[in-house]
Amino acid sequence: MWVRLTGMGCQTPCSGERWGQGCANRCYCQNGAVCSRFDGTCSCKAGWKGRYCHLECIQGRHGPGCTSLCQCRNGALCDRFTGRCMCTAGWKGSVCNVECDEGTYGVNCAQTGQCQNDGRCDKATGICYWGIGWHGDFCTEYCQVGTFGPDCQSQCNCLNGGTCDRLTGSCTCLPGWYGTSCEQSCPPLRYGEGCSKVCRCLNGASCDVVSGTCDCLSGWMGVRCDIPCPHGIYGANCLLSCDCQNDAQCSRFDGQCICPPGFTGARCSQTCFENMFGLQCTSDCKCQNGATCSTFDGSCAKHNDVR
Repeated sequence: MWVRLTGMGCQTPCSGERWGQGCANRCYCQNGAVCSRFDGTCSCKAGWKGRYCHLECIQGRHGPGCTSLCQCRNGALCDRFTGRCMCTAGWKGSVCNVECDEGTYGVNCAQTGQCQNDGRCDKATGICYWGIGWHGDFCTEYCQVGTFGPDCQSQCNCLNGGTCDRLTGSCTCLPGWYGTSCEQSCPPLRYGEGCSKVCRCLNGASCDVVSGTCDCLSGWMGVRCDIPCPHGIYGANCLLSCDCQNDAQCSRFDGQCICPPGFTGARCSQTCFENMFGLQCTSDCKCQNGATCSTFDGSCAKHNDVR
C-alpha cells in the first residue's frame, strides 16, 4: 500500500503528529514515542508499552516497549528504563546475586557489623545470629537455662507438621492444630490457624479443622449444611439419587421409599396382594360375594360395575 505525502508534488513527509494517506490521520503516541508516518504505530521509548506507549513497564520488565526481561534477584527492584538492579539490604552485584561479605551488611553492603564471639552478622539488618553458647544483638550474652535458639543446644518438639522458630524454639502450628507443641487438634466448632475461626456448620454437620468446610449429615447440603435435599435426592451432602416408583416419596435421609396407598416393596414397584389395601398394604379387604377390592382405599366393586 502506498502512502501519499503532502505538499506540492507529494514530496513532503508527514509530520510527527500525522500519518497515512495524505497525512490525514492523527497520531496518539504518548511519552515521547515515535509515530510511524505510514501506519500510525507507536515506537515506545524505554520504560513504556502499550498501543499508544501509555503504560508503564511492570516490575520485571524494562527497555523500549518493555520487551527486555530484568535479571535482578533476591527481591531487588529493576529500573524500568535501564534495567539496572536496586539491591535489597544484604545483597550486591550487578544482578544482586552476591551476598554481603562477612561482617558487612545493609544496602550496598556499606555498613560494618559488630558481632562478637563468632556470631554471624545478618546481611540485611546487621543483627547477630547467636553463636554457640551466646545470644543478644551482638552475641555478648550467655544463653539462659531452658531457652531455645540456634547454637544454644535446645531441641524443638513441634508435632503434627508444626515448624520450629530457629531463634526462640516456639512452634508455629499448621491450621487445625494448637498447643505448645502443636499436639492438640482444634476443639469442636473451631478451625484454622490457632483454631481462631468459628465453624458455621448447621444441622449436626462436622467441620474440617483445617479449612472449616462443612461435611453434611444425610439429608442436608449447602456450604453450611442448611439446605434440605431436593426431591429425588438423598444422603450425606445430597449426593445420591432416589429410585422410587409409582410417585412414591423418598426419604432425604436414607433414600427409603415411602409408598402411596396400594403399593409395596423396596421401590414401591409392587401392588398390594389380593385382599389387601392401603398404606403399606396392611389393611384387609372386606368385600364379599366376589366383589373386587380396590388396593388403594379398600372400596368394593362388583364385576359388572362400570367405573
